[in-house]
Amino acid sequence: MKNKNRFNQGEYDLRPNETCNDYCKRISEIKQENPELTWQDVADIVNYYLGTNFSSDKFRKSYAKNKNGINCQTSKPHRSKNKVSIEPSEFNFNTNFGNNDNFERETISINFDKGETTSCKEIALSNEELKSPIDLLKAHGYDPDEWKLKTAFNNKTMRTTQDGERYYYSSRITITPKEIKDIGFKEIESYFENFKKKSKKLVGLKVHPSSYDPKGEFLEVCLQDIHMGLLSYEQETGEDYDVDIAKERLNHCLTDVYQRCKGRKFKRIVLVLLGDILHIDNFDLTTTKGTRQDVDTRPTRIFDEALDTLIQVVFNLGKIAPVEIINVQGNHARLSEYCLCKALEMAFKDDPNVTFFNGPNPRKWRRYGKVLIGFAHGDMKPNAVSEWLSNECDEWSQAKFREVHLGHLHSLQTNQKIEDSKYGLIARYLPAICASSAWEHGMGYPKSQRGLISFVWNEETGLREAWYSNI
Repeated sequence: MKNKNRFNQGEYDLRPNETCNDYCKRISEIKQENPELTWQDVADIVNYYLGTNFSSDKFRKSYAKNKNGINCQTSKPHRSKNKVSIEPSEFNFNTNFGNNDNFERETISINFDKGETTSCKEIALSNEELKSPIDLLKAHGYDPDEWKLKTAFNNKTMRTTQDGERYYYSSRITITPKEIKDIGFKEIESYFENFKKKSKKLVGLKVHPSSYDPKGEFLEVCLQDIHMGLLSYEQETGEDYDVDIAKERLNHCLTDVYQRCKGRKFKRIVLVLLGDILHIDNFDLTTTKGTRQDVDTRPTRIFDEALDTLIQVVFNLGKIAPVEIINVQGNHARLSEYCLCKALEMAFKDDPNVTFFNGPNPRKWRRYGKVLIGFAHGDMKPNAVSEWLSNECDEWSQAKFREVHLGHLHSLQTNQKIEDSKYGLIARYLPAICASSAWEHGMGYPKSQRGLISFVWNEETGLREAWYSNI
């Protein structure tokens, strides 16, 4: 209601036994006596108290036709042995009852901004039932397990039926969906901690590194923008893509990495999950922020296929050297990817050769000797890409070689920002293996080379090699 605080609230309350039409007529007459009151105010008042959604023009034009007030139907229902049959009024306020108890009329309005639903209905309930939110919800046809009562207004009327006089109530309730408690990172951490304690029969998987050098170089393998579950249709986007194709492409690239590792010994392998491993975050088939996506299968299968694939990747890399898994969540499935890495952690929970860095922070960094690498998905402001590491890393000054590795753009891009006259920071956007979605293709985004990039680092002399595993 516009300027609601300046109205005398008691004057505009719906009175006991006052019909909707009488109420509209009274408010219109108050408007004539109060020059400060506008027809919009009349509409706001009536809509507020009755849960309707009429415009000011409706009231103004109706009053112009009938100077005595709004030309609505009579508030008294026609009583006859036959079913009531009358023309609808100007505003359709009346709920008319004859001797046919099956006659029912209801007005429902929805406020999408507030997530509220208002139901106006004439019902027959006892005084005890009127005091029960559950009975009120059921009388209006709503499941108490899914909805909760916010406000209720009930106006008592007596009707004559075949069974005699009965009391009815013009009932208006405002309800909201029951909130399901959001699952956050703390709840997931707690669940998996309890899972560790209770699951005594679960045997953790173990890797057996057979070709590594404790004093050697280390290999960084980055997986980003796999978008497991994305559905792309060749005739629409130029290439097909689904869960099976995603697994084939990933296996193709990683087989190239395994081949390159033959005859090499590494101190460790850093497996980085740079986000958007999964394409959706929930059963509504949307991203974390609610953007609907094209998917080729159910979310449960997408999650299971991704988990099985990552377990196999860790097994294969673990045959070479101990594995560190660093996980940052992408914008498509932030919560699901956190859970995905937690499930992966449970699979190797008893293996000292497999370690995890899977906190909820969307940015992470690790320093290896003089090498400092920051990891983020890349969905951030351009300036922040090269600035966050120096602001958040307390070991910045101990590093000589500094890089930030990101995904998100689905293309290879590199830029170098000079921090001082001596040292710099290189930010690398890494390519994706996924196909273009229908939206990307429709927007005309260029198709860059698909594949993965792995890096061979020396802790003292910095980057030694970059391996391109192209599709």
